[in-house]
Amino acid sequence: MYSQPDDVHTLVTPESLTCSISTRSVAAIHALRLARPLLDATGLGWGPTGSVGFELATGKPTATPDSDLDLLIRADDLRNELPLLTSLHHQLRALPARVDCLVETASGALALAELADSRTDLLLRTPGGPCLVARSRLS
Repeated sequence: MYSQPDDVHTLVTPESLTCSISTRSVAAIHALRLARPLLDATGLGWGPTGSVGFELATGKPTATPDSDLDLLIRADDLRNELPLLTSLHHQLRALPARVDCLVETASGALALAELADSRTDLLLRTPGGPCLVARSRLS
């Protein structure tokens, strides 16, 4: 179980920020507005992270004109969800800000961009550190 440090007041998950709104005119925030219906249509858990997620969680303006949109998607059945995620990746590439998306699985997190291309080896980010895994071993 996670032990919250004394100086942390509130834990906010990316999923809890999906309906949060910022009226600031920054490309990454605008991209989030456009991405919401695409991400919601997947039926997968998702949420913003990075500077946009921090801004939505705190109300402090942290996204800059050069910020990308960092996203997290939670996938339970990666092998079956891969076609959906690949299609989503292509749609996200058309947004007005660069989108950096991690797909979290039970084994760790993978970059959506790596999943969507034909790489045979993928970087899996785990609590024990990063490791290369063969695409064929993904579940």
